[in-house]
Amino acid sequence: MNKDTFKINNKALWIGGGILLLAGIGAGVVLYMKKKKTKELKAKYGQAGSSSGSGFCKYGDSYPLKHGSCGNNVTALQKKLKALGASLGSSGTNKDGVDGKYGDKTQSAVKKHLGKLTASLTDIQQLNKG
Repeated sequence: MNKDTFKINNKALWIGGGILLLAGIGAGVVLYMKKKKTKELKAKYGQAGSSSGSGFCKYGDSYPLKHGSCGNNVTALQKKLKALGASLGSSGTNKDGVDGKYGDKTQSAVKKHLGKLTASLTDIQQLNKG
């Protein structure tokens, strides 16, 4: 075996070490940002109440709305469902189930009125016409 086979080039070693260090820092930053975003969402929306069922909101406020979605679009959907006679529980500031959290009761009302478990913007527009 040639004695130069295991010889390490110092420049390559430094470059390789630098790449590994940057990859490690990058992964750490991603994990930190994910944890920070989770804390921000918890602070904004809190823990789920009786209407939401499964705890912390998993999704934002974008369509299609689904179990675990939170925000103003969910609140608008819940208000429309309430106007249609849906029972959403007693959570929320008015204790009428309108709390901006798409949980079990909201999902049941959506299934009753739309025949499916999620709600798109088009579905909500149809509810407004009906």
